[in-house]
Amino acid sequence: MSTIKFRRITEYGSLSASGKNPQFNLVDWNGYEKYDIRRWDDTNTQPYKGITFDEEELEELLQALKIAVANSLKYTLYYLDSE
Repeated sequence: MSTIKFRRITEYGSLSASGKNPQFNLVDWNGYEKYDIRRWDDTNTQPYKGITFDEEELEELLQALKIAVANSLKYTLYYLDSE
């Protein structure tokens, strides 16, 4: 079984304020830089299960999130207007 080498390059932030919250980072995984959302142990040295994105996938995710947020705001505004 081969060893996975990783190094967190940039820490963009946590996605929750509670406990072992998911973090959004740029991580070098065996020589490949990937954007990464996952939980880490208390010392930030042991990764748990997560998901990685290359730049193209991250751009697609951003577009999908923009649509989701816009739809959520439309839904919220619709119900605020109907009250």
